[in-house]
Amino acid sequence: MMARILIVEDEPDVRTLSKNLLEILGHTVDDVGSGERAMIMVRAQHYDVVLSDIGLPGMDGWAVAQNVKQVSPQTKVGLVSGWEIPPQPERLRAQGVDFLVPKPFGLDEIEEALARYFP
Repeated sequence: MMARILIVEDEPDVRTLSKNLLEILGHTVDDVGSGERAMIMVRAQHYDVVLSDIGLPGMDGWAVAQNVKQVSPQTKVGLVSGWEIPPQPERLRAQGVDFLVPKPFGLDEIEEALARYFP
């Protein structure tokens, strides 16, 4: 099953690469450069997945995750980070995060992260 995905990334090159990788996998993808813009999009339409960088200026990825879950609890939220984040599933879920994707990532990593929800 293909998903409707929103990418939230402030670095244009990374945003474009992420969008291209997800489209190669057959997903429908929108992209924005800020957490604030992401919330406008999430309120306007349904997304199966929101994939957000953690280190965004302004509203960071953690805040995006919490806000997305308030507006659309069924939407899966993945955070992308180059930082080492210990996998603590209970803590992540409590903060609205369904999965983590390490940066840098390629086609295999992103496909594996999404396969749990969209086989």
